[in-house]
Amino acid sequence: MDAAARRLAVTVAAIILSACSAENPSAPQGSSLRGAAGGSASFDAQSFVDVSGTWNWSELAFLRLPPEVASGAFGIVPEGPLTHATCVDVGVITLAQSGATFTGNVTQLAQCETTRGQTFDPIGPFPAQLPLDDGLLVGRSFSFELYAGNGIICTYRGAVTVQNDVAVSMQGVGACQVPGLSGISQSVEFKATRT
Repeated sequence: MDAAARRLAVTVAAIILSACSAENPSAPQGSSLRGAAGGSASFDAQSFVDVSGTWNWSELAFLRLPPEVASGAFGIVPEGPLTHATCVDVGVITLAQSGATFTGNVTQLAQCETTRGQTFDPIGPFPAQLPLDDGLLVGRSFSFELYAGNGIICTYRGAVTVQNDVAVSMQGVGACQVPGLSGISQSVEFKATRT
């Protein structure tokens, strides 16, 4: 990764990490997310915000890859029993909403770097466009799933920031499950702004 790309990655990481700090009142809170995940809340016309439309998004993903995944899926030299990598992903989310539920599509560009400085593009094993499904809003909390292909499901949850009765940003966290590979994991810090 050249110096300009590294500066961009650090800048994006700093923005994402600061978005979910304790000082940010719109940051996702544990208790406010339980309703979105549990789906037990009742809804009326005023209990959720409008998230339909187009959003620019970015995320910082943290990977832990077993040797067979590091070399087989991503073409990098394993860096021990687990190879740790950080990925900066960006793209566009297009959402359609019906009441408290939403679906959509996500485009992505990504660049990853391991602890020892190996860089790789994770889009090779994953599609450049992902379906977003099972979106649910409870008040200003959201949850949704991205289907990354090959049975990989990434679940996200977080909070929507509203200004002047308009949803202007979403931020939260996520995690991915990879069937048959218990050693691989991904945690994600996510942010989107309305275009």
